[in-house]
Order: sequence, then C-alpha cells, then structure tokens
Amino acid sequence: MRRHAFHDKVHQPKQSNIIGGCGIRAAITVMQLTGKQQKFLEAYLANGRNGAAAYRAAYQTNASNQRAAEEASRLLRHPKIAPKIDKAERRAHRAVERVLDRYVVSEERVTEALAKIGFYDIRDLFSWTGDRLTLKASAEISDAASFAIREICQLVTENGRSTIRIKLADRCAALMDLARLRGMIGDRSTSSGFHAELERMPPEEQHRRVAELLEFAASLKVPETIDVEPNPVRSPAP
Repeated sequence: MRRHAFHDKVHQPKQSNIIGGCGIRAAITVMQLTGKQQKFLEAYLANGRNGAAAYRAAYQTNASNQRAAEEASRLLRHPKIAPKIDKAERRAHRAVERVLDRYVVSEERVTEALAKIGFYDIRDLFSWTGDRLTLKASAEISDAASFAIREICQLVTENGRSTIRIKLADRCAALMDLARLRGMIGDRSTSSGFHAELERMPPEEQHRRVAELLEFAASLKVPETIDVEPNPVRSPAP
C-alpha cells in the first residue's frame, strides 16, 4: 500500500503538467483564425474597412450586397476577429498621431508653404541665356524654391533625345489661398468692405483699380509646364 501511495505521489505532478500543457495549447487554438477568417481580416484592414468586399474576397463568393454585408457584420462581431480589428485600429491611430506630431499641421505651416509657392523666384530654379534654358542641379535648388515644382520627369523621344518636363505649382492659386487664409479676401459676403469701397469710387477710378489688379494677377502667371533639354554630356579632355 505504501509503495502504491508513493507511486501516486511521485506521478501526480507529471499528470498535472500534462493537463496544464493541454490547457495552454487549447487556449492558443481558440485564438487562432481559420484561413478564410484571416483573409477576411486582412482584406478588411487593407480596403478601407469595406466589410462586404472583404467578405467576397475572402470567401470567393458573388453574394448580394445585403448578404455580403450581413455576413461581414457577423464576422466583425466574431470574438476571434473583433479584438484583432480593435488592436489594428488602435495601432493605426497611434501611427497617425506620431505622423501628426512629426509634421504638425498648423495655420503657421500652411501659411509658410503657401508663401513659398506664391513668392518663389523663377531664377532659383532655372538659369538662361539668350537662346538656352537650363534647370539648376537639385543640390543648387533651395528647400523653399523646391515648393514651386509640382512634378518633374524625364522624357525620351523616338529619336533618343532626352527632355526634362517640369510642372510648376500654380502661383496665383497659392496667393489666393494665402489671402483667404489671412482674411484678406473671400467671397462677396466676406469681402464686402472691398466691394463697398469699389462701388463708392468714380467710374474712372474703378477702371484704374481693376486694371491694376488684373495687371498684378497677370504678372504672377507662369507656364504650367516647361520642357528643358539637359546639358549635353561633354567628353573628357584627351
């Protein structure tokens, strides 16, 4: 009897460990998703939270919009899926907050960016002589002047010639946005002072004032697209 009791006493902890291990494995299995559930989760997070589209993609079905939406809603409430979506959204929110902290979006920064576009000097981007226009090297273009470039690409023609195409930012639009942001102009309801002043002017003064504004606006216009041929590559001296 004593030997039997000793046998039970020795092996009991081992049996307990086996049961405990099974319990851990069972808990892990409960938290795992099926293949289709995982595909649904990935599609839902990647497509802008479109549940119906994610359901169709994961389950490869042509279900109606109503049926797909109902099934997606059911999956989104699933105890294995809902916590993962909540965790992913919290991570995304934290990522957005970090970006906003890094690039603080404020009226001051918007004003500064618009001012760089509105008041750039074309000579900070190009140099030219009587018959040749040259784009400056990127290292020579300041950070402020680079705001004026909306797009830049290199084109190769059929005969093999290379051309650099540059699209410049709309300076006039930037200045108008800047003026609105600073409260200088607006629609008729917000700029009634200017209109009232204009209406009080004699016709000749009105014409002169409008002509001045049009002349100023015309002076701000620059070509939207400029094509520049790169400088030819010179062969090294012998």
